[in-house]
Formats: sequence, structure tokens, C-alpha cells
Amino acid sequence: MTKEIMSQNMRNLQKNSSDQRLYFAGWVVHCLLDDLEDIKVIYGGVEAWGGLWRTEVSEDLTHIVTLSDNSEVCSNAISKGVKLILPEFFDDCFRLGQKCPEDSYIFPFPKVLCYSFDALSNLVKVPKDTPSIQTSVPFLKSKVVFIDPDLAESPALNTHIVELKKNMRANAAQISDDLTEANVLITNYQGDLFKKVIMTEKVIGSVRWMNDQLKVKHLIDPTSKVLYYPCPIYPIPEMQSFVVTVTNYSGQAREDVFTMASHMGCKVTRNMSMDNTHLICGIPTGEKYHRGINQFLTLASLWNLHIVNHLWLEETYANWAYQREAKPQFLHFPVSIVEMVNSLPVTSKLGHINRQSTVTKKRPMIQPVIPSSHKKSKPDEIKTLLFTGIRLLPASIKAITDLGFIITDGCSSFDVLVSTKITRSEKFLIAVSKGIPIADVRWLDSMISRNCVLNVQDYLLADTSQEEKFSFQLSEAILKARSRPLLSGYSVFYTENILPDISVMSRLVKAAGGVVQDKISKQSSAEILSSLKSTKILLGKGTDNFIILSSGADFELCEPFRKENIPIYTTGLLLTGLLRQELELENPEYKLT
Repeated sequence: MTKEIMSQNMRNLQKNSSDQRLYFAGWVVHCLLDDLEDIKVIYGGVEAWGGLWRTEVSEDLTHIVTLSDNSEVCSNAISKGVKLILPEFFDDCFRLGQKCPEDSYIFPFPKVLCYSFDALSNLVKVPKDTPSIQTSVPFLKSKVVFIDPDLAESPALNTHIVELKKNMRANAAQISDDLTEANVLITNYQGDLFKKVIMTEKVIGSVRWMNDQLKVKHLIDPTSKVLYYPCPIYPIPEMQSFVVTVTNYSGQAREDVFTMASHMGCKVTRNMSMDNTHLICGIPTGEKYHRGINQFLTLASLWNLHIVNHLWLEETYANWAYQREAKPQFLHFPVSIVEMVNSLPVTSKLGHINRQSTVTKKRPMIQPVIPSSHKKSKPDEIKTLLFTGIRLLPASIKAITDLGFIITDGCSSFDVLVSTKITRSEKFLIAVSKGIPIADVRWLDSMISRNCVLNVQDYLLADTSQEEKFSFQLSEAILKARSRPLLSGYSVFYTENILPDISVMSRLVKAAGGVVQDKISKQSSAEILSSLKSTKILLGKGTDNFIILSSGADFELCEPFRKENIPIYTTGLLLTGLLRQELELENPEYKLT
């Protein structure tokens, strides 16, 4: 964005995309290869994944694809900071379906050219723990953190949680015992606390996520890596029969592989035996690998051992659904595979949905209630749902629509509004003005977890703090709107610079039964006033059947009306009035003077 502002020129947005799925965003590639088919494949893949390519050497190149660095073009490119990379890099990326770390493919010493896997095992880069920045940085200044109390009950985590709280406070975070005050929830499992806040704007991450953020002193989205997000409380049924062991992964990468396997329900062994069903292999070499290959060949009928890379586990974990071992990306072993552990984003954020019927194993820390008597049914009267202040996840959308509901983004027609709190947003005020039920997000959560339709009247929104703030009761306001629309019989005039803008206010007025009249401008103010006088609207009590909305920026436009002692109001009159279903026309707080 800085470059766009300085150059006053809108450049290629794809090159600078922040979409994590566009792995080559920011790359500009040129190939110094003889095989035209290879060049076409590389250029096509780079473009599909967000990068750009050039048929000639240009000033904006970031990478040159070559088999050798012994040329004048390569020497000049290196002097300008352009990287020389082997074409094998792109082959490995395309086969794995994700971007590999590029260090092992970069000249002058690409490790991928090592003559054997055994020698490569001594050269390959071993992932290290995230380096820590020792000084305290207030990067958590705006964060109010709630930590799942269940974590402190674990003997293995108790001491660590105390230290975690200390480190977060040192980086300006507030630790709260009230979940409603927090904007960050730390929990390792998708239990009751997780389900309470999943539909809200709160950030939800695991202990591992916060530990890594404290090391680097900045926050990233917890869904960007599978182990940064809370684990579903139910294991994957197919994975419970598997016995997994690991070879050629070390340090944190090895522990992460074991963690993913155990979370999904696998039995994990440090040593390999005939009981093992899967060998997670980083580099195809070493004692376990050769033993597995030899015994697979000689005892194929007795030992059905799958030899795969960690992506089989990680993709299963990311989707929380069993993936077939025969997929090509799980049987490919590039040199950089061991550096790619815990690199996939979360795909299924609600892994517990619709898995109750097949679960046989549960985690002891959380005891969810799983109704067995409910059956899926379709709503009779309630069909269309509207949401405000909620980020709806794909898994939730599917679960809700499977129950027979329709989800809409428009305010023109809906049967229930779902919210987390009382607000003066357009959607909320339209729902109140039309007398439409407003449900708490718990209604959705309960229907998803039970896989059945529940009575919305049992889950109506309750927000006492906002009700006290605006001095009203939401249930009474909705009943008033149902008996008589608040603006029935009213005409509403407005000036250009009102906030919210004219289009929003027009929709609110119509939803409350009012009539939107002409915009007041320098040319029209006198004409509108004359028209009102000629129709005798200004006589007696008739002055109550129209409202003029304006703002400080349009103060002078309303001078003809002020001379007739006609009150001019701010939009706050309607925003609060529609919420409370009361018009305070005499309240000086809403008069523009």
C-alpha cells in the first residue's frame, strides 16, 4: 500500500495479495530453462498461486529459475538481490499442494542436489524452536484475556499457566476472570467455553498459540496453523484404530507430529513394531524406514504398514476428517518436508459438529451433554435467519442449513435476527422496528450441537447492561413495535450529510412504518417549507407528523425551518427511538441548535 501511495499508481493487486492461499503472491519469476513444457508448467502454477512471470529479465524480478548459476545473467541477478532457484522447488510445491521452504533450493548451495538421502539427512535443516525476543513489548495492550479454568486443573499445565499469565501481563495484557469482558479466549479444546464464544468476535487460540506469540511479540490469526487453534473434543473415529510412529522428524516438529496424532485418537509409539499401522517419515532413509520397507516387502500379507509424510496427519487434523493415505502429496518426500510441520491453516473450525453418533472415546477434561432422543426436523414458521456481529463459519452454515434454515444477508425479509448483544446497528434496529424475534447466539449453538430445531422463544437475547444503558427493555420494545409501528403516520425529511447516511436512514424509516420525503438542499428548503404550509401540516398538533433530520455540517440549510420554530433533530432521535420504540421529540439531547 505504501508503494501505491508513493507512486500514485494502482499496481497489480494479485502480486501483493494477503490471501494465504496465494502462496506465490509477491513473486515475479523468470525461467532460464530449455524445456518449454517445464517453463509452461512453472509459469502456470506461479500465476495460479498469486505470482507473476516474465518472459525476459526485468527490473521487478524476485526469482530466476535455473539449473546452474554459471552465467552472466545469474551473476547480474544475484548482485541485484534476485534469488536463483532450482525448478525442483516448483515441482515439490505442486506435488504437495503447498509452498515449500525455499532455502534448500536456492543457489549457490542448494541442498536438494545432495547425492543421496543418507547424506542429505545430515545436511537438511532441522526446525528449531521459535526464537524469543527477550524484552517486553506491549503488543497485547488492547487484549483482555480469559484463560480456560480447566487448563489450571491439569498438573502438567498448572505451573505453565501461572508463568503464561505473568508473561502476558509483562506484555501489557489484562487477565480477566469474566468471559464477557474478554476479547481473547485461551483454551486447548472446543468445550463449553469455546462454544459460547465461537459466534462472537473474540479471538480463540490455544496455549501453544499464545506461547509462540509471546516469543515473537506480535499476534497472528490462530486459525493460520492447526495447533494454534483449540482441538475438537471428539477424536476422529477412523483414526482410533491406528498405531503411529515417527522417523526423521526431530525437536518441536517431532513433538507436533505426536501431538496431532494423539489429539485425533491415534495410539502413538516411540519405537516401531508389528503393531504399527503408520510410519510418519520425513526423509526416506534411516533404520525405521528401511526396516519398514523390508518388512513390508517380505511380510506384506501380515503387516499393512503405511509409510507417509506428516501432511497425511496434518491435513486430517486441519479438516478433522480422515484422509486417504494413497493421496500423492502424502507419498512425496522433498528435502524441506520436515520444515513444514504445523504449517496448514484450520479448515474445520467446529470439528465436533455431527460427530456425536460415532464417537466412542471422549477426553476426560470436558463432559459435553449429547442428547440422543432428538431427531433432525425442519422449522415450521421460521425459515430465514439474519446475523449481526457474528462471523459465521462454513461448518456452522452447513449445520444450520441442514436443519432447514435459509441464511440471508439482506434486511428486507427475515424471520429471526441472531446477535450476541444489543446494538444500534441497522440490522438490529430493523428487527426491533418490525417486531421480529432476536435470538441469542446460544440458540444456534444448541441446535448445532443437538442437531435439531429448538424453540427460539427459549433463547431470546438478554443484555441487561445495554438495557440499563438505554433505559428500556428489549422484550417490551418488540411488543410495542408489533402493536403499532413507531413512525406510522410520520414523514421524515433529511439533509445531505446525516450519519448514518441517507440510504441507511431511509431503510430504518420504512421499516418503522414512516415515509421518506425529499432531501433538503439550498434550492429546495424554501419550497419544502412552503409545501408544508400549503398542506396545513404546520397547523396545531399537525406539526408532530413530520420529522427533519440534519447534522452540524448542514446547519445553515435548516434556517428557514428554525425561523418557523420547527425543531431540527439529529439522527440520534431515531437511532435510540427505534431501539426503545419511543420518540422523545422534546428531549434537547436530540435537537440541533
